[in-house]
Amino acid sequence: MATSLPIERIIQGVNYSAVAFGLSLAGAIYGYFYLSILLLFLSGVVITKESIRLREPDFIFIAVTSLILLITIASAYERDAYYEFLPLGFVYALSVYIFFIIKANYKHVHQTLGVVTVCFVISSFDLILGVLTEDKVTSLELIEQSITAAFVVPNDYALFVIAMPLFSYSLKSFPIGIKRWLIPFLYITGLITAASLNSRLCLLLLVISLAVEYRLYISFMKRQTIALLILTAILSVILTPDFFDKVQSLPTSRIPLWDAVIHQITLHPWLGMGLDSFSDFYANHISATSYSDLITVDRRLMPWPHNIFLEISASFGLLVAALFAAGIIAFFTSYSTMSGRFGLSIRTTACLFILAGLIELTYLRIYPVLIVVFLASVQVAHASNQVGSE
Repeated sequence: MATSLPIERIIQGVNYSAVAFGLSLAGAIYGYFYLSILLLFLSGVVITKESIRLREPDFIFIAVTSLILLITIASAYERDAYYEFLPLGFVYALSVYIFFIIKANYKHVHQTLGVVTVCFVISSFDLILGVLTEDKVTSLELIEQSITAAFVVPNDYALFVIAMPLFSYSLKSFPIGIKRWLIPFLYITGLITAASLNSRLCLLLLVISLAVEYRLYISFMKRQTIALLILTAILSVILTPDFFDKVQSLPTSRIPLWDAVIHQITLHPWLGMGLDSFSDFYANHISATSYSDLITVDRRLMPWPHNIFLEISASFGLLVAALFAAGIIAFFTSYSTMSGRFGLSIRTTACLFILAGLIELTYLRIYPVLIVVFLASVQVAHASNQVGSE
């Protein structure tokens, strides 16, 4: 009995459904699709809550997602693109299923986030180790030959950083003495990795996250520690020559991408041009368009326009884009907006998502989709709980 006591203490309070859900998210991030689906199914099987009562916010969420599905299917039907029915239906079913898992495990969601936080730390160490050992020549090769190969391109690492406020929230049950070291550790590894991968977006998101949550951190972190974080950010830029040069330049290569996607929207404004329709349109557009010498034209195969809001408008039409925008507005203006530590983390993550979405994200990658579904589900679950307590 004495030997089993430590194990009992370790597993006490662990919600297996929430942990399995976190492992499922990690599997999706790292590209293990079938393992991710299996763990997601397992998460639903081991839910400890026997019943889930649906309330008005839940029905609104399901109705809006169903309406988006109907519009996208109508768009596919209009273009005779019947092959889009299956992926659209799968994403819809997956989103609703994840919503119910989050609703059932709302009080234990920090355990889910904790699992993904561990993935962030492992990825950071893996990439930093690759730089220190000089095994890789470029940041792209570094990504491709590491355990984070599912990221494909350096900026995808920045998608992890969108959830940095949620990562720090996942440490809420830790003693202050431990958090005083763990949170700076998360930021320092993130800053070094951002510089190693030459990702300006990653650095920007990290700095904004730290600035927004400064008042929280200052309550249990020494000012010297925060000064160390700022110094690490500066040194990460200065001591990485390629990154230092990149930070001083403007990302003008986005201009032709956004120009092409805006033209795409004007051609089919209401129902869009369908899934994965941008690459061919962009190739034809830059061939027929001349740009100033000050603008960099990327002539590689570009699957997305590096702006998820324009991409949604071009692919599925302005109706779906309007619903998506309305959801974002409702997220920030809802009467049920969360307060406290978790509320700040959720809203900060949403702001970072919007910023990253304007210059980088795409729905063709699983991580941005998971972030949207997670944020929406948490907000709706919170609203539902409020309605139930009234």
